[in-house]
Amino acid sequence: DFWQIGAMLTLVPWIVLLPRWWGRYQWPEESVPWRGWMFFWWAFLVVSGVTAFFPGMLDRLKFTQGLVAHSHLAMAGFTSSFCATLLATLGVRVGNTRSIVFWNGAALGMVLSLSIMGWLEGADQGWMMARPAWRTAGLGVRTLCGAVMLVVAVKWWWQSMKEGEA
Repeated sequence: DFWQIGAMLTLVPWIVLLPRWWGRYQWPEESVPWRGWMFFWWAFLVVSGVTAFFPGMLDRLKFTQGLVAHSHLAMAGFTSSFCATLLATLGVRVGNTRSIVFWNGAALGMVLSLSIMGWLEGADQGWMMARPAWRTAGLGVRTLCGAVMLVVAVKWWWQSMKEGEA
């Protein structure tokens, strides 16, 4: 529908406007890596959301791993980065550069693997059954990415407990 696509397109300028607007503020140094990832996830979320409303796209992604990918993009990617940016702004240290890259890289791997699986599943629902090796590989990538994110999150939690004792 024209109005749905038009409404979604109003989000696109914010991909540029939001970082410029937020760039006027003097942010703590600890928030820099998280803000970069937050804006990356925001742009990815907007572009994937807008393109989902193009003709034929949402029909292919409905009830597949593709919608699961979009929710992971919103929560594991954008919302986690946004909350970590807020925590860093408040002076709470959330990881170091390496662990931040591991977390976001794993989240990106999970979103991409789910997106590919959803696209293939939407083209032919039998794909999940007829191609068990591909399905298993995709779910294996998703599991590996989830395990990396779990290890990083436990490390962050452990470090926060140690810092709380000091």
